[in-house]
Amino acid sequence: LRARAPGHLEGAARRTLVEGETWNVELSLPPTDTLSGQLEDNFGRPLKGSLSLTYRVGKSERVSSGPTAADGTFSVQAPVGEAVLEGRADGFKKSKVQVVCPQSGVKIRLQPGAFVEGRVLDEVGKPAPDIRIEITSVGSEVRTDTSTDRDGKFRTGGFENGRYGVRATRQQRPSPAAAGAPRNRP
Repeated sequence: LRARAPGHLEGAARRTLVEGETWNVELSLPPTDTLSGQLEDNFGRPLKGSLSLTYRVGKSERVSSGPTAADGTFSVQAPVGEAVLEGRADGFKKSKVQVVCPQSGVKIRLQPGAFVEGRVLDEVGKPAPDIRIEITSVGSEVRTDTSTDRDGKFRTGGFENGRYGVRATRQQRPSPAAAGAPRNRP
C-alpha cells in the first residue's frame, strides 16, 4: 500500500492479509520542502559529486542519495525539519552538514584526501588489466574497491589520514555455462 500527495513524503505499508481479516492502516505523510546549495572544494570552487540526505520520519531513519549537477549545485526535496547532508566527490574526503529544511544556499566544502595509486604486473612482468583492488582502513571496516585499467594501473582517492592495506585479486569471470554459452558435450 502506498500513499502520495504533492509536497509530502510518500507513505507505505506492507502486510500479508488473511481471509476475513480487516487491516486498519494509518499512514503519515510528512510535509516536504527544498534544500538547495552547492558542493565546493576547499577553495570554494564548485565540485561535481554526490549527496546523501539522512532524516528521521517518526522512529525510523531514512537515507536518499543522488548526484549534484555538473556545477556542484543541488536541490532536493526533504521533510521539513532537521536533516544531515553528506557530500562526496572523487579525490576528496566526505563532509557532513547539519541542516534544517527548508533552506537554500547550503555550502558543503570538501577537503582533499589522500590518494592510493599503483600498478599491477602479472608473473612475467606484463601489465595486469581488470584486477580488483581493495583498499581497507586498518582497524575499521571502511573499504574502497577499484580495478586496474588495461595498463595495469589504478588510482583512487579521498582517504582520511590513517593506515591502509591494499589487496589485489583477479576478478571472477563467469563460466561459459553461467554466461549462457552452449556446453560441449561428449
